[in-house]
Amino acid sequence: MTVAAVFLWLRETADRKPAPGDPVAGERVAVLPFENLGSGDDAYFATGVTDEITGRLASLQGLAVISRACAAQYAGTTKSTRQIGGELEVKYLLTGTVRWARAQDAAERVRITPALIRVADDTSLWSEIYEFTMDDIFRVQSEIARAVVAELGLTLLEKGGEALEARPTDNMEAYQAFLRGRFLAGQPHFNLSTCLEAVGHFEHATGLDPGFAQAWAELARAHARLIYYRYDLSTERHEQARWALDRARELAPDTPDFHLAAGYCHLWVERDTDAALTEFETAEKGMPNSVEIQAALGELFRLRGDWQRSLDAYRIASSLSPRDGSAMVDVAETLWWIRRYPEASEAADRAMALSPDQAWPYLSKAFNLWSWK
Repeated sequence: MTVAAVFLWLRETADRKPAPGDPVAGERVAVLPFENLGSGDDAYFATGVTDEITGRLASLQGLAVISRACAAQYAGTTKSTRQIGGELEVKYLLTGTVRWARAQDAAERVRITPALIRVADDTSLWSEIYEFTMDDIFRVQSEIARAVVAELGLTLLEKGGEALEARPTDNMEAYQAFLRGRFLAGQPHFNLSTCLEAVGHFEHATGLDPGFAQAWAELARAHARLIYYRYDLSTERHEQARWALDRARELAPDTPDFHLAAGYCHLWVERDTDAALTEFETAEKGMPNSVEIQAALGELFRLRGDWQRSLDAYRIASSLSPRDGSAMVDVAETLWWIRRYPEASEAADRAMALSPDQAWPYLSKAFNLWSWK
């Protein structure tokens, strides 16, 4: 990427006035992957703990939380706090370790040691050691999120408090299955076998706890993804997606997880963009700083030909995932489609700098040059 291209992209980002609810305007924090100190087989659990805390914080107004995928790039990194903070454009980092001690003849114990660090001077603002049994996992996740809120001096609104205190299930075996499914669904190179395995874990979770609304929502999305990617267009798969979504609706119709799943089912399965937009916008109210919801809105607006709203959504998603080349590819492709070729080229250069080993940034640059030159 040329110096001129970097300058123009940064100037455009700096000059853009944040829209109402735009997370660019709030405090920015990144939840780095909590290090797994237990068995290698427990990596999914440490990832799940990180994701759950990230999700609780992302539900809060006035706090921009860097995406899970972007923060995951720093797992096992040797970079300094200031390097990471500068690259992610955040003021604070939440780090931690997780150790899950399993025992056949005693209650399983978990130790989590989180720490909130101010990037500017590498100061630990808060740290704690939590030792507890698995049944207390949701309470501890809530306490960690509340400690971050207190240290950053944020005002906790009623709905934000409810999100922090969420307890999705009382069945810990179902919760483990859910985390395994989420771990697989979040892998960067998604394929048929991974998707089917994720479906299996979500089905296991809902079988163990039929009242686990979040697992039903994830199951609906997993079925919808199989249809969208044309892995399975059968009537049975369509019915399974609808059934899982109906169960999520019955159990928790007002949660962002349900509305996000409903939006994807409308978009991916029914191709009903009006219904999908209603669901995504409702989900956004409950999760105002979710990069996933912004990316969903960007895709939907682009399909509708609402180019400026699509570009705005993708830029917000990119701001929440500043080290994710895929997010910048979405920006580049949207600019290409509306024939803003110089800007598209700059965005593609940015994507290539962020993800030099991925194919899509180069393809986006090639498509743009083909149309432009």
